[in-house]
Amino acid sequence: MLKEPSLQELQQQMTQLNSLLIACLTAFLLLSIVLTAFLSVQDYFLRRDLTGARKLVQEYETNRKPMINAFIAKLQAFAQNNPDFQPILQKYGIPLSVPVQTPQPATSTTPVR
Repeated sequence: MLKEPSLQELQQQMTQLNSLLIACLTAFLLLSIVLTAFLSVQDYFLRRDLTGARKLVQEYETNRKPMINAFIAKLQAFAQNNPDFQPILQKYGIPLSVPVQTPQPATSTTPVR
């Protein structure tokens, strides 16, 4: 038969469980603090990199893109005067002339029954 534990043994087990719970909660708190610090540092570096990337995109949009478009327009004009150059433009997917954008006709949004 099993012997019932004494009151002193139960109190000792309770004290051990209480110490174990406090140790686990302390470890969890420390882990949370470290994780928060790590994520904060990562957020700082990500925001700094994002600011740099936005500056790079803005520089491209204001300086490089107009230069590239002007170069492509000159290539297209050259290809119109020199038909032997047209296959080279076609090879790289550059249209022979700048397409004129026409507005699309409005479509009805009423449901069909």
